[in-house]
Amino acid sequence: MAFGTVKKKREATIILRILPEEKTAIAGEAGKAGLTVSEYIRRRALDRPVKSRVSEKAINELRRLGGLQKHLATKFQHKRDAIDQVLGEITAAIQRLDRQEGEETFAGGNG
Repeated sequence: MAFGTVKKKREATIILRILPEEKTAIAGEAGKAGLTVSEYIRRRALDRPVKSRVSEKAINELRRLGGLQKHLATKFQHKRDAIDQVLGEITAAIQRLDRQEGEETFAGGNG
C-alpha cells in the first residue's frame, strides 16, 4: 500500500440468483480477464473497462517471437526473404490481436 493512501474495506454484499450456465460463463470471462468474479462483476456494473488478459499474453508471446525472428534475420542474411515473410506474419498477428483487444475491452453493457 502506498504511503498516505487508505484502502476502503468492502463490507456490503449483494445476493444474485443466476443459472448455473450463467455462473460458468461469468467465471470464464473473469478468468480470461485475470479477475475474481466479484471484481469482474463490479467493473461491468460500474461501467469500468475489463480487458482480456488472454490476448495480452498472446501479444507478448508474439512480440517475443518477433524479437527472436529479428535476431535470426540479422544472423542468417542468406535466408532473409523467408525470415522477412515470417516476421511479417508475426507482425500481422500482433496487429490483429491488438484490434481484437480493443473490441474486447468492455465498458459496462458494451461487451
